[in-house]
Amino acid sequence: SGKKAVVYFYGADGAPSCTKQAKAFDAASLDATVVGVRSDEGVKEGFSDEYGGVKFVVDEGNEVREEVGIAKDLFGFLPGRETYVLDKSGTVVEVFNDQFAPEKHVAVAEAALESIVEPMKAGFKL
Repeated sequence: SGKKAVVYFYGADGAPSCTKQAKAFDAASLDATVVGVRSDEGVKEGFSDEYGGVKFVVDEGNEVREEVGIAKDLFGFLPGRETYVLDKSGTVVEVFNDQFAPEKHVAVAEAALESIVEPMKAGFKL
């Protein structure tokens, strides 16, 4: 799409760590589109309206989570918490997985976005 993006998978709207993560991504000034992905069982009415800096989508039946291969955590009880950072071409430049440090996902995404080197525009002369 020509834009940098952060796509993060989390468990459920309103769960304490998931709420921390949504608040952190919403408050961050990332130079990227941020998309939060949760399963259909994890949707809580009105949750996505609270965080205008994040676009939320529903992964019906966890199809995307399974296709990407995001493993469950805590002996299979919790859906995996995983963040992907993509450059403008759609190439994944960072993958981060940590169930118990939801706010660290934002720091890792920030660092990854800052490390993306933009190609020089044609016509530039020294």
